[in-house]
Amino acid sequence: MIDKRTIFDIHRLAHDGLSGRKIAAALGLSRQTVQKYLGDPNPQRPRRPRASMLDPFTDDIAGMLESDPKVSAMVIRQRLAERGFDGGITIVRDYLSGVRPSAKPKAAFIRFESEPGVQCQIDWEARQNNLSISLLNVLRSALCRTQQARPLQQSLSF
Repeated sequence: MIDKRTIFDIHRLAHDGLSGRKIAAALGLSRQTVQKYLGDPNPQRPRRPRASMLDPFTDDIAGMLESDPKVSAMVIRQRLAERGFDGGITIVRDYLSGVRPSAKPKAAFIRFESEPGVQCQIDWEARQNNLSISLLNVLRSALCRTQQARPLQQSLSF
C-alpha cells in the first residue's frame, strides 16, 4: 500500500500525458502498481471475518431470547459470565442489535405548551342544522380554557 501523495503523483503524471511505464520509472514503482492505482485510486482490501468472543455462546443467547424476547443485554451478559464468558456489555449489545427484530419506529410528534391566553386552537366542525351555533360552541370551548377571566361574549367580535 502506498501513501496518498504517491497516488496523487500517479494521477498528476497521467494527466500530464505520461505513460504508465514512464510514471513507474519516475516514481520507482512497478507498472502493475501504477495501473492498479490508475484504475482505482482507493482500493480496499478484503477483510477477513474474525471470530467473535460470543461465537461459543450464540446458542445460549438464542435460547434466552426464545424464552424472553425482551431480556436485557445486562441480564444476558450476567448469565453468560456464569458460563465462562469474559467479554463486556458492549459486545453483547452489538450482537443483540443484529439478532433481535427491529422495533417499529414510533410516530414522531411535536409537543408544545403555551401560557393561558397566549394561544387559541380551534377545531372546525360542520353540522347540518346551524353552522354558526356549532362554530360558536367550538370557539367557546377553546377560549374558555385559555381566557378564563373574560367571558366569551366580550372576547368575540363578530
